Amino acid sequence: MLDKTESSLIVPMEHNHPLPKSTDPTNGLEVVVEIPSCLRGVYIRNGANLMFPPLAGHHLFDGDGMIHAVKIGSDNRVSYSCRYTRTNRLVQETKLRRPVFPKPIGDVHGTRA
Repeated sequence: MLDKTESSLIVPMEHNHPLPKSTDPTNGLEVVVEIPSCLRGVYIRNGANLMFPPLAGHHLFDGDGMIHAVKIGSDNRVSYSCRYTRTNRLVQETKLRRPVFPKPIGDVHGTRA
């Protein structure tokens, strides 16, 4: 039942956005709200992003590790960058320029790894 719900609801949403790529620091991003002056620092998030388009559907948690960083500085200045974590699997797939390893969560047809 969960696989059927996932394949009908979540998978189509995931296919409607481009895959993220590494981003060099982008400085001076436009801020459309006022950031409180006491809020300064770096917000870091580790998540799963696919380097290559999946062979079949993919789950939100499938993919290679990517670290995202948002730096909030003075005068409402904000920068963003992200990088893939260079795992052994990612290095091998990058050399082949295609996905090779099975998905950790499972495919949209209900087969679990």
